[in-house]
Amino acid sequence: MTAKHFFNLATAGFAILAAGLWFLSAKVNSGNKFAGAKGPIGMREEAEKLNALGAAYNLQSTFNALAASAAGASALCQTVVVFLDW
Repeated sequence: MTAKHFFNLATAGFAILAAGLWFLSAKVNSGNKFAGAKGPIGMREEAEKLNALGAAYNLQSTFNALAASAAGASALCQTVVVFLDW
């Protein structure tokens, strides 16, 4: 296997990983945590809903960051392939 083949396979692998991570990010269920909220937001139940919503957004942000990193790695591998052809 040549270096060009290796980096082409790495490009594809990172691209598939990025797509999978973005799919997982889209699957994070933040839900409508405040549907039917009663009383002031400072109440214990509402605070727990707000914490759950924040945790869901943190998880989604983590998946997005990992997906962007994988997409960047894919682009770098493809750049190496271009320079190997040069």
